Amino acid sequence: MCKPGGCTHTAALSCRLTRFQSGACMDGLLLVVVEVVIAAIVVVVIVVVVAVVVVLAVVAVVVAAVGAVVVVVVVVVVAAAVVVEVAVAAVVSGPPERCLRVYSSTFPPAPRRVLTERFGKLQLSAFALIITAQSLIHHTHLAPGPLDTH
Repeated sequence: MCKPGGCTHTAALSCRLTRFQSGACMDGLLLVVVEVVIAAIVVVVIVVVVAVVVVLAVVAVVVAAVGAVVVVVVVVVVAAAVVVEVAVAAVVSGPPERCLRVYSSTFPPAPRRVLTERFGKLQLSAFALIITAQSLIHHTHLAPGPLDTH
């Protein structure tokens, strides 16, 4: 690898360093400097790439956590709305006999049908709210999924 007359461009860095230090290869200084600079650039690029990957991983974890929190908040709000609606309906309607009298005198349909329709509408509203929240999450890239069209 080291030629007796001087350093070659293909010689190993240690060979050129040894020959330069011994005075046998004065033109090796430029090659050594270039190799050291290239090695430093490669190290810096590797460090930057690793740092970017780490930052992207942290961002992905944070975004996933935010998406999970949004889903949990939506589910809690919908569940609270269902509980409040059922509680209000129970308080307003009172005991079953009174409920029968009030509904039979006020509304033509049977009380059970009215309550079923109300609860059905509430379920549809809750379902629509959940779908809207999921669509919002996926379209704002908080979480990847089948609704993501980008």
